[in-house]
Amino acid sequence: MQQPYYQALSRFPLFIKEILQRVPEKTAAAVTEIRLRAERPVVLTLPAATLFVQTDGICQKEITDKTFLCSAAMLKECFLSLCGHSLYAYEENLAQGYITLPGGHRVGVAGRCLRQDGRTAGVQEVSSLNIRVARTQLLLVEEDLDALLKKTRPRILLLGEPGTGKTTLLRAMTARLSQLGRRVTVVDERMELWPMSEEGFAVLPPLHCDVLSGYPKGEGMQLALRSLAPEILVCDEIGAQEDAAALETSLHTGTGVLVSAHAACAEDALQRPQLRYLLERRCIEDIVWLKGRNTPGKTGGICHAADLMQNLGGNLYGDMLPWRGPAVRRTAVGQTQSHAGCGCAFAGAAAQPAI
Repeated sequence: MQQPYYQALSRFPLFIKEILQRVPEKTAAAVTEIRLRAERPVVLTLPAATLFVQTDGICQKEITDKTFLCSAAMLKECFLSLCGHSLYAYEENLAQGYITLPGGHRVGVAGRCLRQDGRTAGVQEVSSLNIRVARTQLLLVEEDLDALLKKTRPRILLLGEPGTGKTTLLRAMTARLSQLGRRVTVVDERMELWPMSEEGFAVLPPLHCDVLSGYPKGEGMQLALRSLAPEILVCDEIGAQEDAAALETSLHTGTGVLVSAHAACAEDALQRPQLRYLLERRCIEDIVWLKGRNTPGKTGGICHAADLMQNLGGNLYGDMLPWRGPAVRRTAVGQTQSHAGCGCAFAGAAAQPAI
């Protein structure tokens, strides 16, 4: 199977593809992002470093006289090439600021907003591209997460900053649910969990897994509940109010949920109306925090949502988290483990023994 980094280069124009293909294999294996900006150096993001690419493919931590600069004309050609020279085919995605390449590699697009009829219709005069390299290999699910998945009706929320491996962990947990014989439906709006194209899946989904590719999350979840009868509903990066409403519906059908969302810490999570909505209605039972960008897909702690709410005193609009300091990892057997990966996280929520 082709290494994800090289697969992500498949649609690049030849003038830049040839340079990026010269990047040392060991470096390529660790790349998480390829960043192109007009009149700026080409940058590779790795978990522990940011590197500038030279014209000979060698990567350096500092800019040199050999550093490859991407001109505005080059960037425009890259954008058109990544879209297959058919902007119309990606019109809906571009209105949301991204396109998805075969293999699930997501391209974030920045530039001047194109407005039509009072709404965002796309982007023009592109100024930068961020290609996130999708890696579909499966992680080994940690023991305490495995215990959560074995519950009769798991209701799990994964939280972390961008680049911390939420999608990677979600994919691994989905595969584990299938191994346990659970019927799973994945609503994969951005086609990153189980990438699919006209040729089929880039990697076959698990045995007991149905995938709704490209469906808007709220619509896809409702469709899944109506017609696919999942035991567990999986969705990446919930954000809109209709996403939260669909998840609340699943609660009343006896369906478990495994979802992710962006949040750096507990305060961030509870400032988001959709996440607060889910917690208030007890749609989430367990919250899993991702450790950080340097260790993608690794958990930094687990908290019972009920404990978090109890520590908030039922008031989500006042002083939401008065405590500070290291978080505590809660395991299925009631042990605790100190964790300082998130400055505020959920230390107060983890003060009592796990059940």
